[in-house]
Formats: sequence, C-alpha cells, structure tokens
Amino acid sequence: HLTNNTCEARLGLAVVSGAPFTMRSVLLAVPAGALLAPVRSVDNGTCEYYRGSGDVAPFLFTKPLPNGTRVEVDPVADPSGLCVFPDAACGSEKDGAACCKLRPGFEKTQFAGLKPYELNMYLGLLVLVVPGLVQKCFARRKEASEDSSQEGRHKAMISCIIYMLFFVAVTVEIWLMIMVAVMTQGLLTVPTRNTMLAAQVFLTPVREIFQFIEDVMTVKINATLGAKQTHKVREVLCAGVIGGIFSGIVAALLVTGLCYWPSIVGWLLAPYAGHIVGSSCNLVPLTAEIVDDARPYVLLSGWSWPFVFANMALRGFLIGIGDWWSFGFVLLVEQGIGLFGIIKYFSATPTLTVLGWVGFVPPAVAFVLMVLLLIFRPGIWDKYLSSNPVREESTATSDAEVSGDELTEGTVDVSARQASVVRTRSQMTATWRETAKEGLLAMVSDLAVQVPMTVGVYLAGARLGMGAMYQISALQAAYPQYGLAWVRGLTYGFRIIGSQQIGARDAEGFSNFYESVVKHCSLLALVSIATTLPFPVQISFALAEQACEYASEKACLPIYATVFGGGDYTGATLQGSAFKFFVPSLCAMCFYQVFKAGVYACQDFAFMAKAGCLALVFVFLPSVFLADAFGSAGAILVPMYLPCLALAIAFAVRIKRNTGQMSRGTFPLWGQDGTDTDEESSESSAEA
Repeated sequence: HLTNNTCEARLGLAVVSGAPFTMRSVLLAVPAGALLAPVRSVDNGTCEYYRGSGDVAPFLFTKPLPNGTRVEVDPVADPSGLCVFPDAACGSEKDGAACCKLRPGFEKTQFAGLKPYELNMYLGLLVLVVPGLVQKCFARRKEASEDSSQEGRHKAMISCIIYMLFFVAVTVEIWLMIMVAVMTQGLLTVPTRNTMLAAQVFLTPVREIFQFIEDVMTVKINATLGAKQTHKVREVLCAGVIGGIFSGIVAALLVTGLCYWPSIVGWLLAPYAGHIVGSSCNLVPLTAEIVDDARPYVLLSGWSWPFVFANMALRGFLIGIGDWWSFGFVLLVEQGIGLFGIIKYFSATPTLTVLGWVGFVPPAVAFVLMVLLLIFRPGIWDKYLSSNPVREESTATSDAEVSGDELTEGTVDVSARQASVVRTRSQMTATWRETAKEGLLAMVSDLAVQVPMTVGVYLAGARLGMGAMYQISALQAAYPQYGLAWVRGLTYGFRIIGSQQIGARDAEGFSNFYESVVKHCSLLALVSIATTLPFPVQISFALAEQACEYASEKACLPIYATVFGGGDYTGATLQGSAFKFFVPSLCAMCFYQVFKAGVYACQDFAFMAKAGCLALVFVFLPSVFLADAFGSAGAILVPMYLPCLALAIAFAVRIKRNTGQMSRGTFPLWGQDGTDTDEESSESSAEA
C-alpha cells in the first residue's frame, strides 16, 4: 500500500480523496503507458545514477506483474556508490520487453520539446536546403519570364519538377541515413551494436581497397562528358561498371573467407570479449553467439559491393549526361526501399540479419533499374554506349590517314583500318591502366582516414572493454544524425559538377562552386554546434539507452560505469570527455568529405596519396601512442579523427592553389592533357 502523496510523486497521478486505494487498483486504473510518465527526480540520498546525477534518475526500471502490467522498481545502493536495480531482473525476462527505458522527456530540449537530432534536422532543412530550393525556383521563374513562349514556360516547368524530384530523393537519402543511425543505436543491444561497429570498421578498409577504381571512374566519366568527348564515354563507363562488379566480387569472396575462419572472425567481430571488465556479467553473450548473429550481416554487406561499386559509375554517368529524371527516380526507389525496410522490418525485428538484407536489396534493385534504363533508352544507348562512336573514330582516323588518290579510286587500305582498331583497343587498355594507377593513389588517401578509425575502435574494445567501445559506437551513430548525412549530397555534387567544370575548363565556375560549397559546409558546422554543445547529457543518454540494463546486476555495473560513470569510477564517460571531442571530430569529418570531393574533381590523386601517407606517419602514429597512454575513449577519438582534420586543411589549401592555377591557365591537368584539343582538331580534319 502507498500513501496518496507517494503515488502522486511516483506516478504523477491525482488521487480522489477517500477512494479505496491499493497498488492493484492504481495499476488497473492507470492507462497504458502512464506508469512511464516523466518523473522529475527520485531522491534516495545514497547512490549515484551517473556521474554528477544528483537525485535525477535518467532511466526508468520496471518489472512485469502477473496481470501483464509493469511497475517501477526502486534502486539499491551498491558499495561502489552506484545505484543498482536488482528487482528489474533484466537477464531473466523472455518476453522481449525492456526492463529499463529512458524516462520520457529526458532527452528532449526546451525548443518545442524537440529531441536534439530533430532540432538539427529541421535547422538543416531551413538553413541548407530551403534557401537553395527557393533560389532554384526563382531562377527557373526568371528564365520562364524572359522566354515568354509556350515552349520556354514548359521547359522551365519541367526543370522545376526535375529539381523537386532530385530534392525529394536526396532528402529521403538523408533521412534514411539518420533513421538507420537512430534505430540501430536505439534498438540493438550493447554487444550487438559494438559488433556491428567492429564489422563496419573491418569492412570499410576492405571496401576502400577494392573500391579504388570506382571513385576515380565517377570523376573520369564526368570529366570526359564535360570535355564533350562522347566517343570516350563508352570505354570509361564499361571500365567502371565491369571493373566495379569484378572488384566487388573479389572483395566479397575475401570477406566470405574471413567469416568462416574461426580464429580470426571472433576477434574481428568481438574485440571486447577478452577484456576483464564485465567478464562475469550474465548479460554479455558468448563470442560464438556473437559471431553466429553477425555473420549474415557481414556476408550480405560484402556481397552488396558488386552492385554498389557498379552503381557509382552508372550514377555518375546519368548525372553527367543530365538525365536527372532517371537519376532522381532510381535514387528515390533505392532509398525508399531502404527506408521501408528499416521502418517496417528492422523496427519489428531488430537483428543484424535483417539489417544486412536492408543494406543488400536496395543497391541490387538500383543496379537492375539503371541497366534497364540504359538498354531501353535508345537515345542514350546510340549516342554514348553503342559501338558506333568507336567505329566512327576508327573510320574517321583511318580515312584521314588514307591518301587522296586511294579515296579517289574508291579503295581503302584495310591495314590502315586494322591499325586504327588496334590503336583504339590500346587506348581502352591504357584507360584501364591509368584508372587503376590513379585509383590506387586515391585509395592510399582513403585508407589514411579509415585505418585510424579501425585501429581506434579495436584499441578501445581490446584495451578498455565493452563500455568504452560502446562510447565510440554511440558517437559513430551520432555523426549522421548531427551533420554527416547532410554532407552526402554536397560531396556528390562537388565531385560530379566540379569534374564537369574542370573538363569544360570553366575556371570561374569551379571557383564559384567551391566558394559556395565552403559556405554551405560552414553553415552546416554552425548548425551542428548549435544543436549539440548545449545538450551533452540528453544526446549521450539517448544514444546509450541500451546500456541501462547493466545497472540491473551487480556483476554488470562495471560496464555501466564505463559508459556513464558514477560512484567510485573515475574514468572517462560518454557525456563527459568523450562528448567534448564529438563536435570537433564531426566538423573535421564534414570538411574532410567535402574537400576530398574537390580534390577528386581536380584529379589530383598523387597529392592525395602523399598527404595521406604524411597524415598516417606524422599525425596518426604519434597521437595513437599518446591516446593509448591516457587510456580513455575520449583520448582514442583524437587519433581516430585528427588525420581527417589534417587532410581537410591540406585539401582545402590544395583546391585553393588549383583554382588559382586554373584562373591563370597553368593548371597541370589542362597542360598535360591536351587530348580534347588534339582530338577536336583530328575530328575536324577527318570531317573535312
């Protein structure tokens, strides 16, 4: 039995004076969910809920009753100074109901009750997307007013519709990235989420190694189109698609072999398993169980790469030829399938297997759609992809090399034609060789960023245990929510449009576009700072909600303490030192992604490789040894993201230097690649 005052304090209920009052009557009278109503504080005066918590309890621990309802349980003071909730019995529940949840309202801000990531999303739309959309609409309207003809108005209307389609598709893609981050972090248990992160940091370097051709191909295709060299598009696109499928299959076979290598896969997917912290906790699954649960996710992720790699070249081609209808349609379908899978299936069954299928199906469908679009669009096929352009080049060249007497006599030297075909084939071979070389250089730069992240995650798991690794997992999930997702469209546009402008030798256009990108990225950084720095506690506890179950058992408290702190634990916490490094590392990642796209557009691959090697040797190695000496998750974040900051600065300076050379006409790519001028003159002489 409870008194009315106690009931009001615990449940926020107004009890009618004089009414029969028992716990059972309250439970039956309270609507579903009322027991989870917000509580300002619970004052036990004897233990901490987290470091600096005072009497505020962030989590609501409950236990089930025989009638199917749930009732809140009280904390017990542990000798360590932390609050433990043994009555919650998280390890004994078999009905799938969570024994603890974040108290409703704890993670919300004072801005209209929005969560921080929701506030970031709305501010991002308002500051980054809406101005560009309004500007485009006014530009289209101005074009329509200047061209008062029916055809001009129709063209402007179609252009607006295309832009709106592209806007919706990119918005869905951003939303998907945010939803995947939110739902995986919020629904997966701590060991499963850590295993997912370990799989990602293990798969990403492998993907970068085998993806090197595709990154270069996207730029090559658009540079070729920008230079109006339509006869070269076919060989470049074929190299991108075929090379992507082949390299994706090889990478998938490698991943498959590692998945079934017992002595390796356990350490790759559960680096925290051998740490002493939490080793006696019953809530931590065995390594064999972790591997069995994660293996389908790793396999499906690896075998999606052939489609992902080929899609990069196909998307770059569609954008390069200005087929925004097809690009927007495919992107919208692909992201829509992924979003539907996350909301419909993953939310109902939050397992890594379901997540693997959600990642596998969309790129496979997108690949099939793009191939069908290219095959059944005669205009595109005839102009860019048929063998005619190659034959025309061969014929034109051979005709130009044949003497006038032979032409007059109506005879053609067959050996000259054969030599021309051989030269054409050798050009295609040279294209593959050149692309592979440049791709390897770009790969070095990408690995200079991915290797520190991989080392940091495994270092945290192996040296500091599950809790410290979960701090990094939580922040990794926060990056897309608070800025990194917004950079995706910006970097893709910079890589595509920038390479077209450079191919067309539009120095002024590239310089203006670069300045616009820098402004947008700076605005994004301000939005990220405004929506993260004021809310470290709300963001941290919302990200690490799944770790609350470790406060239900005394043996599991060390894991809980290494995430949130409290009691006699003196190490780093998620809401403390780790969060202080979150915003700088987020800004470093955003600027790095954007400026890397600009250097890709400049095809400055040798510089990327040199900068990457220098960042690894002189930035990462010294900082990782220092971080290991400090021994905290916050310290490990420094070597993980400091190379990103160093490369972002180096790439920004390099792009500025390249734009200056473009304006003076001394850009090396233009000086050493005179193919467009030579080929235009040869085509003109052939036509003559």
